[in-house]
Formats: sequence, C-alpha cells, structure tokens
Amino acid sequence: MSHQALNILFVHQAAELYGSDRVLLALVEWLARHGQVHPIVVLPCEGPLIAEFRRIGVEVHVRTLAKVQRSAFTPGGLLLFVRQVLGSVAELDSVVAGRPIAAVHSNTIAVMSGAVWGWKRGVRHVWHVHEIILRPRPVAKALAWLASRLSDKVACISEMVRQNLVNQCPRIASQAVVVPNGMVMPDRGIEPDRAQWRREQGLEAQVVVGLVGRINAWKGQGVLVKAAQRIVAADPATPLRFVIVGSPPPGQDELRDQLLQQIGEAGLQSHVRVLDFRPDVWPVWCGMDIAVVPSTDPEPFGMVALEAMCARRPVVAAGHGGLADIVVDGQTGALVRPGDDADLARAIQNLAADAALRQRQGESGYERVRSHYSLDAQGRGFRRLYEAS
Repeated sequence: MSHQALNILFVHQAAELYGSDRVLLALVEWLARHGQVHPIVVLPCEGPLIAEFRRIGVEVHVRTLAKVQRSAFTPGGLLLFVRQVLGSVAELDSVVAGRPIAAVHSNTIAVMSGAVWGWKRGVRHVWHVHEIILRPRPVAKALAWLASRLSDKVACISEMVRQNLVNQCPRIASQAVVVPNGMVMPDRGIEPDRAQWRREQGLEAQVVVGLVGRINAWKGQGVLVKAAQRIVAADPATPLRFVIVGSPPPGQDELRDQLLQQIGEAGLQSHVRVLDFRPDVWPVWCGMDIAVVPSTDPEPFGMVALEAMCARRPVVAAGHGGLADIVVDGQTGALVRPGDDADLARAIQNLAADAALRQRQGESGYERVRSHYSLDAQGRGFRRLYEAS
C-alpha cells in the first residue's frame, strides 16, 4: 500500500449532524489525521456539519448536488433529475479544479452526483451505503443496479445492508463489502455534564428514559409515548420521566406537532418532554439512565445505540436490523419486539427498578463498542478501498 496522501472527493447529501452526517465527520477527521488522505468535502447546503469540518481544518464546499427522490421516478421528474445530475458534474469540476483525485466517496445511496462524476472522469468510486430500501420495489432495484454499475466498491455499514443490495441486484455481490461504522470514544470527562443537563431539565431526582433521533414515522417516538402511557397508568407516582430529543426533517414540522398532540391526548405532559435536536449530544446521553431505540422499521445500523453505549447507558432497542447486532440482549440492554409498546414498557421497567443492573449493562456496552466498533478499523478499511487492487 502506498503511503502518499490521496486526494479523496467526499460527496454527501446533507449538512446536518444526524447519523450519516456524524459518521462522515468522524471518518473524514480520522482519515485526515491518520489515513494519509487530503479530504475535499462537498455538501449541498449550509448547515452545522460545515462548521464542524471547518473546525477540524477540512476543505469543504457548498455546491448544487443531485439527490435521489421519489419524484425522480416519474417521466417529468426523471428529466429534471438528469439535468440536475449533469449540472452537478460541472459543479464538482469547479471544486476539483484540475487536482488529481484518487477516489470519490459518495456518502449515502441518495446522492448521485459523485457517482456520475467519477464515471465520467474515469475516477475510482466508492459508494458508502447507509440505507435499507425495500419499497417502492422498483426504486430499490434501480438504486442497487445503479450502485453496481457506477461503483468500484460498495461499502455497506452492516451485513443486513449488504444482503439487501444483493437481494435487489445479485451482480453487486462481488463489489459489496461490509465496513461497520466506527465510534469516537469519549472519556470519563463527559460525566460531569450529566448533573448540569439534569439540573437544566429539572430531572435531578428522576429516572430518565431517553430517545435521541430524527422525528419521523419510523424512529419509534410514538411507540415510546404508548409505552410511557402504560407505565404511568400502572403507577401514576412513577419516578420515570421520558425525554425525546430530535427535530423533524426540514419542512415537516407537522410531525413534531403530531407527536406533541399524541402526548397531550395521553395526558403525559408532565412525564414526557420533547426537546429540539442539539449538536452536542453527550450531555444528553449522560443525563439519561436508560436509552431507547424503538425503531419500527429495521435500522441499517443503529449509530445512536453506539453513542448511548459509549456513554455507558443500557440500551432498549427494537430487535431487528442492525440494532440486533449491536445490542446484546441481557448483556448491554434489551431487545424488544418491534412496534410492541407493552414489551418496550416491560423492558424499561425492569431496568428502572435495578440501578446495579443499569450500571453493569452500561459498562458492558461501553466495552463492546471499544472491541467491535473501532474508528481505526473503519478508517483503515476505507483507506484500502480508495486504492485500486
């Protein structure tokens, strides 16, 4: 393997600080520091991710990029999408400005510009796939086919992601490899944030159950509210409090309104609160006693579960998708039936009643992240993919 620094063009679909955004940020920072890589990052808009890249000294640009949306699979939408893709090739040319590029790294299957630019310019392309797309079935098959045609390697964040692509397009099997997400391990110094966050929220004497993630139809916020309703109905004096941290996608504020309405109709305003997303998530994780990830659709990976485990918190998670690989039932938390609020309530109550169990499982989760989800391993894996074998 050559140890010369490689110019790698990273193309991503957003500029926020949710799952795939954080994965890209951590990976790019590791590669810049340890992987003999000069990253050139291109994002489609302004946002907090840009500030983070600038903070660590990474070259970052804002350009118009083409993202796959359902509207692209209509006759009129397809024509507009093709125009956007071709226009974005010129945008990427302006960023590259004649520099030699060893590889293009497209982060998420939704962003198409990097794949087409690499194909047109004869540059090696690595597609970093974070999604499991099952429906609409023609869209799932089309995206898998495009990934096979426009990639030298397809890096999947879990075996489930890889298998889904192979099911949609068998020819991709020889290109698709699994590179699990890696975590930046916090140190013990984050624990003092716990007391401050709990004071700010008025939760010093409570047992706090938390869900962190984008507010949408499948992350399970509604399931958690139903579980909370069961717990409070059984014991109105319960010390449990439930905190949902996250914001809806841009332009979909009605999802937050619907969640607040569900909480109000259940009479849970004093037990469940909804807080806006915050980039610095560690005080939130440390302020919780129990983390929940009750996703109703299979998570391709489950980065929030890893974050909670890094903060030494037990995790109650839906037992499907990537979460079933990350959370060890009875050791680092509990796996529950997806969408089953009664099962979720039981698992939460078991942990809430036993502080020693929470501590043991939290420590076990921390050690599991250290041994199985190393950022070093992820970074080295991608450095190898950037070089033609």
